[in-house]
Amino acid sequence: MQVTQIFSTPVAMIDLPHDPEALERIAVASHNYHVNRAIHDADFAKRTGRRTISRPDLLADLTLADRAYLLNPITAAVRQFLGSGLQDPAADQRELAVRGFARSYLAGGRIVPHTHFDADVVVSIYLRTGESPDEPAADLILIDPAVRGFPYRAPLYRIAVRPGMAVIFPSYVLHETDPSPFARVIAGLEYKVIGHDMNKIFTPIKAK
Repeated sequence: MQVTQIFSTPVAMIDLPHDPEALERIAVASHNYHVNRAIHDADFAKRTGRRTISRPDLLADLTLADRAYLLNPITAAVRQFLGSGLQDPAADQRELAVRGFARSYLAGGRIVPHTHFDADVVVSIYLRTGESPDEPAADLILIDPAVRGFPYRAPLYRIAVRPGMAVIFPSYVLHETDPSPFARVIAGLEYKVIGHDMNKIFTPIKAK
């Protein structure tokens, strides 16, 4: 895995092991995850008059084999990314937490600019990228986090995606996609480092 610097921010890309059947099983589970989540949130809004964004874990919907197919290579890459990209020399010893999510959308659908504020590292995994011989898939677009103001005034960096590709980047990076020419399914993993020594980051203040 090679870590590159984009807008002075580390970004890495890997390809999952070649297994079209596993990718398709995960794509089906991811599509169902997206649909069930939308139904749940719509029912909640109807019952309560309030809107919510539910956060189930996609990994709970996968078989043990498919979960390992995703987690084993990606977690190894994330640890390497933490060490070489985010300059954490103890990355191999850190305790990590992970949750999965997914999005499935029709032709013309897109993902608006957003971040994953409550994670440390996010991984976008491309299952069905929505492309044809005549029209490529919509790129993953990273937006320069150092530029303040409206996102579209900030520099953009485009990453061409393909099935079986995973892109790893810090969760604070604003990202989006253009409208897709065809239906597509994307899964993702959010990693949280929970093994930091918090006394080295924060100074405790004793109560009076």
